[in-house]
Amino acid sequence: MAEQPPGGSDLAEAAAAAGWPLPEQVVVVALQAPADAESLPPNTFDGAVLADPTSARPALLMAADRLDTGEIAAALPGWRIAIGPVAPLAKAAAAFRVARRALDLANRGLLPARPLIDCADHLQTLILLADDALLGRLTEQRLAPLDGLSGRDRTAQLVTLREWLAARGNIAEAARRLGVHPQTLRHRVTKLSGQLTESLACAEARFELEIAVRVELLRLGTAS
Repeated sequence: MAEQPPGGSDLAEAAAAAGWPLPEQVVVVALQAPADAESLPPNTFDGAVLADPTSARPALLMAADRLDTGEIAAALPGWRIAIGPVAPLAKAAAAFRVARRALDLANRGLLPARPLIDCADHLQTLILLADDALLGRLTEQRLAPLDGLSGRDRTAQLVTLREWLAARGNIAEAARRLGVHPQTLRHRVTKLSGQLTESLACAEARFELEIAVRVELLRLGTAS
């Protein structure tokens, strides 16, 4: 059940047994139990919501127009709830993986650790942190020239890079975002350009660098 929403590959069969008409668009809600709960309480929701109370990774499946986050939160106090993206029924399993990923990132401090997480509010983070192994390789490759810096200096350089790249190289705009004098920023950028010559050489490499910078700052808790 780890990769499947309630009903799994036998969704049509499960829906028929529950008297649940198959909708075109669905929402999958991934759930994480509190420490004092072993499983999803049975009969928590009506027949419009499919649930599997025996799963180690409980989830809910419902028609997109049936979603009521207030109802779900009220029914499951103490649970962590991740609302997956609206998806066609055929892609419910993929939506479930996104919702599960949101729970994982929240547990790691990479998303706000709130009781209710709506994936629609965190699409950029979910996209950027979709695959740990690939992102690790990308950040290792693109940020290697900064490895000699201490933690605080490295973070400061990453923040400078993020704002400079976001400003498309506009020194005045990036300086305004950072709250520093343009000449100060120009000096920083000149130093960074010497360190990151390869990554700044072409548009594709700069794009990869910007991804690497944003991912690293997310991991460091300096995402804004």
